[in-house]
Amino acid sequence: MRHCIVFVVGALLIGKTAGDETATEKVPQADICNEFGNKFCKGEKCNASLDVKGTFTCQCERDTMYFDAVKEMCQYKKTCVTTECSVGQCKEIGINLAKCGCENKAYVTLTCKVTDFYANECQKKGGTAVVNMDSLDGARCSCGEWAVMNSNKTKCIPTTCLYPALSCKDLCEKNLLDKDPRCCEGWDQKDCSKAPPIGTYCSPGTIRKGADCLSACIAGEGKLLCKNGCRASKAPGRAYECQCNSGYVVAEDGIQCKVDYTGLACPQEEEQKCLPGQYCIMRNKTAVCECPLHQHVVDGQCTGECSENKCHEDFTDCRVHFGKQRCSCPWALRKHPKSSVTKECILNEYYYTVSFKPNISLEARDCDTHKNRVLQAMQTTIGPEIFRVEILNCTDDITARLITGKPLSPYLLRKLQICEYPEGNICRIYPRLPIQKGSATEIQEENLCGSLLKEQETATKDTNECVRDGEYFWFKCKSGFREVDLKTRGRLRRSVCE
Repeated sequence: MRHCIVFVVGALLIGKTAGDETATEKVPQADICNEFGNKFCKGEKCNASLDVKGTFTCQCERDTMYFDAVKEMCQYKKTCVTTECSVGQCKEIGINLAKCGCENKAYVTLTCKVTDFYANECQKKGGTAVVNMDSLDGARCSCGEWAVMNSNKTKCIPTTCLYPALSCKDLCEKNLLDKDPRCCEGWDQKDCSKAPPIGTYCSPGTIRKGADCLSACIAGEGKLLCKNGCRASKAPGRAYECQCNSGYVVAEDGIQCKVDYTGLACPQEEEQKCLPGQYCIMRNKTAVCECPLHQHVVDGQCTGECSENKCHEDFTDCRVHFGKQRCSCPWALRKHPKSSVTKECILNEYYYTVSFKPNISLEARDCDTHKNRVLQAMQTTIGPEIFRVEILNCTDDITARLITGKPLSPYLLRKLQICEYPEGNICRIYPRLPIQKGSATEIQEENLCGSLLKEQETATKDTNECVRDGEYFWFKCKSGFREVDLKTRGRLRRSVCE
């Protein structure tokens, strides 16, 4: 059985008005291949697009293949390059035939299913057999969230009665009363507001031992949750708590450990000496007032803003790094890996943007996980000129920044809008990026004045404004100022104004 992650991405279509006309639309469709497409397709047949003006497709001889602009040749569609496995590993078992499977994995079939024998044995222990997502270790016996396997690996032990910070009402509201009969005896799962008489049941953190409620720590059960052992709790109403290593203290739940900051806390009279925004910390028995990371003191308070910012005069941004102000080049980490190293902050690259509307829920913290997928798709379709991708947004849609070493041909800017490889209502951009049919935006060159250069424009203190002027992004003098000097570096220019 084949297990694949289906990553469906869509794009937000940005339409043009009737009066807009690109240079490519002025070129007859039949000439697009002669002027650019034939060279791009490297011997494969070039077809001027009839649906999307100003672009083309490279047609492979076989429907089972797609054109790869990086390798400059057609590739089979069903290979391990295009196949993603949720479990197991991909294996090519023939031409244009790849599948996911689990070979030589303990208690797992070739089709990545748990063997009946292991599933039954795990069930006898009170667990559920599952296959690890990476399948490196085959199957494992899971006891679930509210149970753990005993040290002999022979039985799942319930842990609901072992949490000292919970109450029987908590367990009732979580629908957990029936998980472990050793506590909360007499409670009714159907009515959590009615508690049995006090003294007739054991509270979580204790378990029933004959006629007594015994601390789970004393009963030897605390070790199931406490990695470093357990002890009697100092907190009132709690039977026990976990022990923590040096430098850590037990958290509010009585189980987890957290960093112990008590030894770093300053006396109140020392804290009062700190400026607004600063915090006090003890270092070598001396109280020290500090600003948060990447902030410093300006005009008597902590701020992440720079003072006396002159960085823009050298086409750089100002940053506060570990409390110190320094100039930072916005392009340094956006260069081609093989570009020559230079101490000067130079913009020679070209920046473009494109957006995709996802068909699956995305979270902003996961944006970087899509970079390689999008980069491979852009390179395969547009070419290796795109050497870096940055995901600017991935909440309701995905917006990607494409960085190239030279300008993209205008014949490539609409290429993503062609559904070259349709699959139902989606278009697959090989190797691994499906998008909704007819939803891709046109690739547009980014106006860096409104993004990466905005900070430098602000730093000029209203003397300059950033404008796009041909190949340059130019900090020109605003009205009321005159140019007395001009500085140029790469694709950046700055007028010295007075």
